[in-house]
Amino acid sequence: MEWPIRIDRELVHKHSAEQSLLASARREASGDWTFQFSVPQQLRAAGGLLPRTPTTVGAELLRQSGLAVAQLEGQVPSDWCFLLQHLEFRWHGAGGLVMSELSEGTLRIKILEPTYRRGVLARLTAMAECAFSNGAQASGVGALSCMPPQAYKAVRRHAPDVVRTSTGPLGAVLRSVTRDVNTVTGSIVWNWNDPFIFDHFSDHVPGMLFVEAALESHTLLTGQEDPGFRMDYHRFGEFNAPVSLTAWVSGEGTSVFTISQLGHQLATGSCCGGVANGHVSASDSTPEGGFERPALHPSC
Repeated sequence: MEWPIRIDRELVHKHSAEQSLLASARREASGDWTFQFSVPQQLRAAGGLLPRTPTTVGAELLRQSGLAVAQLEGQVPSDWCFLLQHLEFRWHGAGGLVMSELSEGTLRIKILEPTYRRGVLARLTAMAECAFSNGAQASGVGALSCMPPQAYKAVRRHAPDVVRTSTGPLGAVLRSVTRDVNTVTGSIVWNWNDPFIFDHFSDHVPGMLFVEAALESHTLLTGQEDPGFRMDYHRFGEFNAPVSLTAWVSGEGTSVFTISQLGHQLATGSCCGGVANGHVSASDSTPEGGFERPALHPSC
């Protein structure tokens, strides 16, 4: 099977080739693409540089594939800005989720609700199915908007200057954590030396930090790792003040979270299920026929 399109790191807005997870692509039909991906050893090995969890890597795969398909299918110029608006992801089946084994696979993505302005994609919603070579399977949904540089500059004209100060050590996700049986609160940590998050400069707190914080809070509340999650992004987070997370149990194996800064809500969402002893709990079989909306918990 041929893979005629090579994915360059610049297509997924990465400076380092090691942080680009997509390798090649094939267009199946209009709005329907399949990507080959490879997860770098440094993200998988326990002794590597800042290994990530399976769900974090899965979410990043969705993010990168959204950027790629917007440019490949939607004719969006590479210097435009891409704003993540919604993201959800979950694992399916009873396959093991050992991070060291999640080395490569394929991701198929289908654009469902494209909006074009003057022949260029302005917004898209897409669904994805992800199959790893070790048999693990997942699915997700994402929505993003595309904005020319001058429009983004206008949107951000009142943003505070970026203070490039780390708020915690490498590998930390939350700090100043307080918890009881049903609630967790804490401040989100960022470290400018983290190559996964800060592969390149960002003028706002990256949304992937919100994902990692939500997953961490769910584990603290339920003891389950790598849950399914859904998240809506509402506004930019800035580096000049703490970003707070509050999460609480909303049902068996389910948590709800809100992320805020200076009284403004930045993101909201929920997590459900997870992994116990390396295997998906409360798992579903992958829907037949492909591109069905992931069978997330009603509140997830």
